[in-house]
This record gives sequence, structure tokens and C-alpha cells, in this order.
Amino acid sequence: MNEHHEILKNILKITVPRIDDMIDAALKAGAYGAKIVGSGRGGSITVIAPKEKKEVIVAAIIAAGAVNAYPVEVDPGARVLSNVETNH
Repeated sequence: MNEHHEILKNILKITVPRIDDMIDAALKAGAYGAKIVGSGRGGSITVIAPKEKKEVIVAAIIAAGAVNAYPVEVDPGARVLSNVETNH
């Protein structure tokens, strides 16, 4: 993830200083990886981080100039849920 962002930043030149500041802040706060996302020079970043550091990382991203930042969690995926009661 970090290597991909470096390519986007240094080779393809499709990032901006404000995004780079947010990414640097997230990494310094303990994120495993971060990169710009979106088309047309991004506008957003995505970060992978340990759960126990999410509040610190969100605060660091906002302090670095983000309009907003919020944690999300990866869902375990598709599954069948049933609320059917059985009378056995």
C-alpha cells in the first residue's frame, strides 16, 4: 500500500501536499499503510491500521488538514441470516 502511494506520488504525480500530509500523519500515528484513492487526483485516502490506534490515527488525519475522517471495519463477508422461529 505504501509503495503504491509512493508510485502515485513520485512517478505519476497524482497527489497533492494536503493528502500527503494526512498520509504522513496516519503513518506516524501508527497506521500500517495509507494511500490516496479516487479518480482525478483523489480527494480521499484509505488507511489500514490496528484497531487500538484508530482514534489516534483519525485525530492525526484531521489535525493534518482532513475535513473529516472516520474509522470503518471490514465486514466478514456475505452470509445468510435467519430470523425464522421454529416450534419443535
